Amino acid sequence: MSAISDNLYTRRRIKNALALALSLGATLFGLFWLVWILWTAFSNGVAAMSGALFTQMTPPPGSDGGLLNAFFGSAIMSLLAIAIGAPIGIAAGTYLAEYARKHPIGQLIRFVNDILLSAPSIVLGNAHQLSASLLMPGNSIAATLANEFTEADSEIYRSSLIALGFLLFVVTFIVLAIAKFMLMRLSRKEGVK
Repeated sequence: MSAISDNLYTRRRIKNALALALSLGATLFGLFWLVWILWTAFSNGVAAMSGALFTQMTPPPGSDGGLLNAFFGSAIMSLLAIAIGAPIGIAAGTYLAEYARKHPIGQLIRFVNDILLSAPSIVLGNAHQLSASLLMPGNSIAATLANEFTEADSEIYRSSLIALGFLLFVVTFIVLAIAKFMLMRLSRKEGVK
């Protein structure tokens, strides 16, 4: 009986070591490409950082200019999304926490919410101009990257789009880090009660 359990233990340790080695290899492989992409974006994007990037409109391909309309469009769309989504989110959270804990509609809302949380969402616009109305189409940073990258025909144009992508990454990281910090503080407070 002891020999069988020792044999089983040895096989499990070998499988565990193999799984750990493969996991570590996959992690290092992914991190290598992540660092390489971030370094390329940073090193190529720093050259495009200038006052014109933030103060001039997006030019036609091959011309000098900036990305003011993309920044403006992203800011307006973000503010509108917050203005619409925050009250709805707070109301839904209050309803789920206080009134629908065991109710079937509460379970359905939680299920749909979990699905929506697992899918990334990007608000896209399609106009390269600052509009007088908040209801007119505009450009987000993600839309500018998606629409313009294939048309980038000069090094400075590509570098400015790479810098824009890096900026989007940094802003996203900061917002998610703040959200994670707030959730950690909230969970600590809830744990104390």
